[in-house]
This record gives sequence, structure tokens and C-alpha cells, in this order.
Amino acid sequence: MTDPLELRSNLDWLRAEYPNALIAFCGHTVTRTGTSADQDRARAAELEARIVPTRRGFLWIDMRLPDLPLAADGVHQTREGYRRLANHAWNQIVRATRDETSVPWAAILIGAAAVGVAAVYGYRRWSKRNDEET
Repeated sequence: MTDPLELRSNLDWLRAEYPNALIAFCGHTVTRTGTSADQDRARAAELEARIVPTRRGFLWIDMRLPDLPLAADGVHQTREGYRRLANHAWNQIVRATRDETSVPWAAILIGAAAVGVAAVYGYRRWSKRNDEET
């Protein structure tokens, strides 16, 4: 797809369908067919790289890895190529969402310690009161 209006329209439709989702948009991959299709895909990838990252709620995943091993058709990746693409995409998703999804371990540990101290204090007070009553 190399029409900016069509791409924007598709992105708007996705946003309307999934208003609260973080949408990971995987762009076009590099091909080596020796035909004009290679340039068409490269233009589409450039367009996506310009437009998708500017849209709210979209995560642009750049899939243009020039050194991927391709199958004989020049379009599809080999098993190793797909494995590398998947790792590449996953790493970008993790990096881009790390701040939003990372666990605040320090706050959790401090909170857990506070709960532990409060539980011990509460237990001691309860034990002392029970001892006084008996």
C-alpha cells in the first residue's frame, strides 16, 4: 500500500475498532525478486515508517532487515529468516513497552516489607491483648 490516504484510513479504522489497544504494526519486509515489486514494497515500508509512528496507540515495528535469508521466490523468508524476524519484532515490542509494562520491583518490595511489618505489629498487639484478657 503506497497511498497515504488509504494507510491513514486503515489506521483510523483500526483505532476505532480497538480504541484502547496498543496496536503493533509490523511493516513490510525486504524482498529480492528482481522485479518492480521490490521497489513497491520498499516504498510502502517508507510510507508506513513515516505515518504509523505518529499515530496515537500504534507501535511501528520496522521489519526491513536487509540480510534475512529468503526462500527461492525472493519474497518469503526461510525458517531461519522467520525466526530472526520474530525475534526482531519481539525485541522492538519489549523495548517500546518496557516502561509501561515493567514491574516496579522497588515499590513492590517496599510495599511487601510494610505489609510484613504491619502484620507482625498487628499480631503482637493482638497477642498482647489476648494475654491480658486471660
